Amino acid sequence: MPRTFTLGPVGLVRGGLKVLREARCFYAEGAPPAFVEIKPPFRRSLRGTQFGSDGMIITWLHRGRRHLQSTYPEDDKTGPRSGVFRTRSPNRPEPMGLHRRRGTEVRTDGLLVDLLASNDGTPIVEVKPVVREVNDA
Repeated sequence: MPRTFTLGPVGLVRGGLKVLREARCFYAEGAPPAFVEIKPPFRRSLRGTQFGSDGMIITWLHRGRRHLQSTYPEDDKTGPRSGVFRTRSPNRPEPMGLHRRRGTEVRTDGLLVDLLASNDGTPIVEVKPVVREVNDA
């Protein structure tokens, strides 16, 4: 099994949060709408994407501090620390963000989404549809 992987961005968050400290600990609390700009080599991958459909946007939280392994949930320093795998903190060993969002507009160069708790310029490593049903057969 490989010990390292190479990921490259397929796009960038445009709009969204302008300042890192504006990001809330909760999934989408206070998040603004954002544009998921897809880079030109990957724009054909948008074919068939439907307006109003749910999708998973996977981001690379490039400003996260990768050496941190624990944090205060909801930034509440009066409570106990938790391991980052229990939280949505951007500070984690492999800083991937997972965002379930609804597309409000599909364009040739990307998607406008209802809200996105990511900073302007955050790299996008993947966009996937939400699978509503799983067939175990």
